[in-house]
Amino acid sequence: MPAWELRRKNRNRRWIAVLAVVLLSSLLFGGVGFAAYTNNILLTGYWPPTGGEGGMLNQWLYDPYNPETWQGANWNNSGYDVYALYPTFPGGTGSNPRGDGFFEIHYDSVYDDFAGVTTTGMWVDHSLTEDPVWMDPLNPVAILSYGQGNGPWEIENNARNLTRRNWYRTSYSGRPDQKPDLTLPNNYTLSASDLSSDMAMMNQNVEDAVNAVNLPGIGTDGAWVDWNGNPGAFLCEYMAFLGLDYYYWNGPDAAESDPDAPPYENDYTVYATSFTHVAGNVPESSGAVATEISLNETMWFLDNTLPPFQPVPIPEPLWLLSPTLLFLLRFRRQV
Repeated sequence: MPAWELRRKNRNRRWIAVLAVVLLSSLLFGGVGFAAYTNNILLTGYWPPTGGEGGMLNQWLYDPYNPETWQGANWNNSGYDVYALYPTFPGGTGSNPRGDGFFEIHYDSVYDDFAGVTTTGMWVDHSLTEDPVWMDPLNPVAILSYGQGNGPWEIENNARNLTRRNWYRTSYSGRPDQKPDLTLPNNYTLSASDLSSDMAMMNQNVEDAVNAVNLPGIGTDGAWVDWNGNPGAFLCEYMAFLGLDYYYWNGPDAAESDPDAPPYENDYTVYATSFTHVAGNVPESSGAVATEISLNETMWFLDNTLPPFQPVPIPEPLWLLSPTLLFLLRFRRQV
């Protein structure tokens, strides 16, 4: 091959490499990436029957001090790992209304636990006799939270970003240091139905499925989606907002990254979140069955929603270097 033709061929190849670099860079820096997700489902509770010793979430309880007792791995051969975290109330809620452990009835503790459990990881120091243990973040693909309320099984569609003075205060919970999300306007309402019509349909399916089994304390019409109300300006609404806000920042159509975003903005996608008020007189056995039904509906939703691939997020330095590496590799092949 003549030298001039070889030089032209190499020059064309380099132009192809340059175009490839430009295309890859536009994909990387234009916001087109991979939607990584885990198979972890997080359940949280507050007052009984949703929390406490032997509460309705007990069969999925994860104890970082005794992880071998956890029964939620590949729950029912579903492919999903289910972790339940909630406070306990030694002596009862009358003498110990704040509780002990995860998600104590205290705004700032709930915020810190939520960030630690979902995204940042956390040192767990709930034991008086054992050293703190490290818990890796779950980066959950779904979050189902529960708290005591009017119920009987009230699935909340909305939650508000209330300012500090608008949260309900008690002697054991105080008020939060600040509103849950500093980037959103005061009293801004997040709604599951606005964030995702499919997620709203999932909540409706939970209502129908729970009512269909006629559980004691819930009956045939005790499960319902509260489409227009609010969860009540106390810890239940606070957790409901954190769940919806987690979806706002980490859902399939999440908002752009913000330097002031909450600490639970991460590289893993969440596809479902809900908060349910459960009446205090609902038997724990009924609550457990209704939770299983909710899990089944959530997993069915996930199975029909998740992308077919589950890639691991690529560290940002590799994304930044990849165009240069690609060009150098292409150039090296020509010399």
